[in-house]
Amino acid sequence: MKTTVTLNIEAAVVEKIKEFADSKKEDLSTLVENYFNSIIDFQKNKKKVDKEESFSERVHQLVNLKEPFTLTDEEMDKMRYEYLIKKHGD
Repeated sequence: MKTTVTLNIEAAVVEKIKEFADSKKEDLSTLVENYFNSIIDFQKNKKKVDKEESFSERVHQLVNLKEPFTLTDEEMDKMRYEYLIKKHGD
């Protein structure tokens, strides 16, 4: 069942999003509905991740490594920081 929703959005934003919707050959309602669904899906997936799970455990699962990382999150952060300093400078 569809329902009508009234939104207060800056006119300039509405014009830009209408142009975008036209370029995708979608109407504004479909575009907004798809965006809302993506937010809902993101939140569902976010809740599935254990809040106590460490970053390294998540990376381990994503890349399907046989052995878990032995670095702590703090060590990973330090390595990331050092890499970015080396790459981009001070």
